Amino acid sequence: MASSSSETVQGAEGPARCRMLTSIKTERDKIEIVNQLLLPHCTEYIEINTIEEAHDAIKTMKVNLPCFQEHLSLLTSFWQIRGAPAIASLAALTFAANLSKALETSPTPPFLSSPEALQAHVTPILDYLYTARPTAVNLGAATRRIAREFQSSKDAGKDTIAIARDLVAEARLVSDEDYSRNMKMATYGGSWLVAFHALSAAETLNVLTVCNTGSLATSVCGTFHSRFFLMIPATLFSLRE
Repeated sequence: MASSSSETVQGAEGPARCRMLTSIKTERDKIEIVNQLLLPHCTEYIEINTIEEAHDAIKTMKVNLPCFQEHLSLLTSFWQIRGAPAIASLAALTFAANLSKALETSPTPPFLSSPEALQAHVTPILDYLYTARPTAVNLGAATRRIAREFQSSKDAGKDTIAIARDLVAEARLVSDEDYSRNMKMATYGGSWLVAFHALSAAETLNVLTVCNTGSLATSVCGTFHSRFFLMIPATLFSLRE
């Protein structure tokens, strides 16, 4: 069962915390996601331990909400985690953690006895994760990417354990590469805006972004918003989403 921890966010801390808030936190095979239903008044991280919990977090909302218990009935149709990049990262990281734990289990699970047994194990998992949000393009791309990695490793003649390790590494890359892309987009976008408008210290620029460009939609820092504020003096910009 998913566990959770929560804290109240004071209004004065809102802007600063928002810039640093991340939708997914990881430590080795431990995965936590922020419960977006409670923001901005309460920050709660929910630990994801199983494939089923990841699927449920992506698709619907069925956990306890300590900050808004009285409104629980009004929130049951909403999502805990949003944003196609964040959704793909959660699915891939949970897949990786699940397989990584299996590799460390003794005795070795039966599905690690042969490439065919491993394929029979991981294919339904990837298919199941995809059903959590078929409209999320990144999710489909991530599950297909992991499936291709299996076939590539198998075709290379690798043994079952090596194939499993390749799958873990490839799944984690889904999240790592999202972070790298976000950093580049923010860096290039911020540098371009400053250079194009030749801003002086006494000038400001209004920036309007379409949809959510902050950290809650992605693995870590956001496609533009969060990293942008970290690298560009906030006094130069007024950002609206």
